[in-house]
Amino acid sequence: MAKLARDEAIALKIAAIYPHAKVLDVGSGRGEFLVAATKVGLTSVGLELSDAMVEDARATYGVTVLNETAEEHATKSQSYDAFVLNAVIEHVMDPDALIKHIRKMARPGALLYIDCPNEPNLLTQAGDIISRIRRSPKVLNLAPTFPPYHVWGFNLGALKVLLDKYEFQIDSHRIYASPKVPSNGGLDTFKSLIATQVNRIANLTGRAHNLYLWSHLKSP
Repeated sequence: MAKLARDEAIALKIAAIYPHAKVLDVGSGRGEFLVAATKVGLTSVGLELSDAMVEDARATYGVTVLNETAEEHATKSQSYDAFVLNAVIEHVMDPDALIKHIRKMARPGALLYIDCPNEPNLLTQAGDIISRIRRSPKVLNLAPTFPPYHVWGFNLGALKVLLDKYEFQIDSHRIYASPKVPSNGGLDTFKSLIATQVNRIANLTGRAHNLYLWSHLKSP
């Protein structure tokens, strides 16, 4: 339910600007955003490459998610008022091509929302220092190291360069992470306490783990 609430907040922000927007959700997962978009009166289309997720979206929420990439979808001459990349761009092998094809489908003034890890961030840097002290090869950058992998790391500067290339202007951003890191008990409790304090400092200094960004396509 927390995911649905977050997606509804994104959908409401889009609806406040374009009340009857047509939205493309790239990397729809189980389709929560499509449910939220419908709830606030938006028309939405979802793309997802995981067959299991496509089926789960249909079974759980009764929504249809297309099993295709943004590049494939762009060949259908579709156009949209807004695009949502929620925990997606860090998994894409060619982010430049993704934004390029979104630009092709973007109507004048189209919105683009991006949610991705902020790299580097204070928590992963602290973890990497601990690994070096312990003479461990383990690093926390681009975590997780299991499917679906993070293959690119982004920060505000990197995203600005990419978005500028395709005429998207950044309107607002937030760098934030939930301070509380959950624990499984035992020694993990101590690690959780330390990580929670690191996250609190990171939020105060703009070096937290998550980056949330809104942009729009510049006028010609």
